Amino acid sequence: MTQGTAPGRDLSYEWLVTTRAIVILSLLLGACGDDGHDTADASTSAIDADTTPDSALGDAPVDAFVPCFGKQLFTGEYVDWDSTPMDFHGVPDATAVEVSNASNTATTAPNGRLILCLDNGVNADVEFTQTSYWPLMFSSHAQVTTLGNGYSTKGLTPARATQLASDLGVGTLSGTQVLIEVRNMKTEAPVSGVTVALTGDIVGGAFAMDASRQWSAGNVTIGGGYVLFTNVADAGGTVSLSVTPSGGETCTARASVTLEDGGIAATSVHCE
Repeated sequence: MTQGTAPGRDLSYEWLVTTRAIVILSLLLGACGDDGHDTADASTSAIDADTTPDSALGDAPVDAFVPCFGKQLFTGEYVDWDSTPMDFHGVPDATAVEVSNASNTATTAPNGRLILCLDNGVNADVEFTQTSYWPLMFSSHAQVTTLGNGYSTKGLTPARATQLASDLGVGTLSGTQVLIEVRNMKTEAPVSGVTVALTGDIVGGAFAMDASRQWSAGNVTIGGGYVLFTNVADAGGTVSLSVTPSGGETCTARASVTLEDGGIAATSVHCE
């Protein structure tokens, strides 16, 4: 008998069984790592593509794990006003708080991305604050967040707000600046030809952003996917929102947007 070998043990058989177990375990672990990733990322892929490679890599663990079991997933990006895919600037370290539940809070990542869990069937208001930017109130739509659709909204620094007012020819920015994002429900691409209107409050002017991120007077989307209403006077805390597609489309939107005096009020409209 050779020392260290028990009588009657077939080492070649044990080696084969162990090898097979390792292979099977590896396959199972690989499947767990990939399972659901494509589905979970389908609604946010356009947002990830609109960031720098560093931010996309930073998102991978977050996108792969969705913590909002049984709740709405409020997710998207909060970026600087002049951020572009080639010159990306997220708004980091912004605190997001659900207005009706102050204990429900999260902080944006360096790329401006955020995940917050909201109760099902509720249109929630989420306020973003960051020391370098104007406060921003985001009006989320329960039907949109329940489907997992994300958002992309923009932040203004005080200095950039002064420059923007001059660029738009409105003198100064006061009251609330209302920013409406319009995107395709499935592709998340900007949608053109959608008329966006606010009623019930005094609006200073409406401007649409084109594909080159330039603003021109008008309240019909023209390629950039945003309409900005300047100097909206707060007459009751909210302003009514109406959306009219160009034809053959259906758009989902909040009926009203919660205003943020001295800051930005934002929401996303999703069409298909």
